[in-house]
Formats: sequence, structure tokens, C-alpha cells
Amino acid sequence: LVLEVEKPENTMAKKRIEFYKRNGFSLLEDFYMQPPYAEGLNELELKIMTTNPTIPFNTIKHTLHKEVYGVKQMI
Repeated sequence: LVLEVEKPENTMAKKRIEFYKRNGFSLLEDFYMQPPYAEGLNELELKIMTTNPTIPFNTIKHTLHKEVYGVKQMI
């Protein structure tokens, strides 16, 4: 399982991350750029949490971009 979470920059984001950690997720070190939902919107810098931290970050990123956001090619 994979989650996109806000960076731990405020109390709510930190609490949310701790909740997921208590439920078996690991916070990956790298930052993740979530593609924009629509033309004209900006990317959003997030963090990734997963129940299997042995999967390489780039594999998770590529899969999210392709399967969730329909990004054909990563830059």
C-alpha cells in the first residue's frame, strides 16, 4: 500500500504521519512531486508512505504517475 501525505511541517500533518506509522506504514525519505490535477495548476510537494519500504522510491513514483495521474513520461 502507498499513501501520499503532506510534508510534516505542521501539527496535523505530523499527527497524520504518526497515525499511519502506528498502522504499519513507513515514511520514505525522498520528497515526491504530485502532478497537477488539471492544466494550469502547480505540482504539489508531498511525502510517500508505504507498507513495503523495500520497494525503490523511483518505482513507486513511476507507478503513481502512470497509474494514478496518467502521466505518460516522467521528466
